[in-house]
Amino acid sequence: MLLIFSSDRGLCGSYNSNLYRAAIKAIDELKKGKIECKIFCYGKKAYNFLQKRYPELMLGYRDEIAKKGP
Repeated sequence: MLLIFSSDRGLCGSYNSNLYRAAIKAIDELKKGKIECKIFCYGKKAYNFLQKRYPELMLGYRDEIAKKGP
């Protein structure tokens, strides 16, 4: 399982971009090695991005982390 921590809102563009790039690389390497993985996101931005690319791997997300803390 991959736990992805992203922002809920904007103004974190480079952080989220680098996060997406690293997540895609990790997921593709796991899939290439025939290792099953699932994704859970803390933060709405990563969920919205990865849901479009890997809908079959998504378990869900929580988006209140910015308001309440981890």
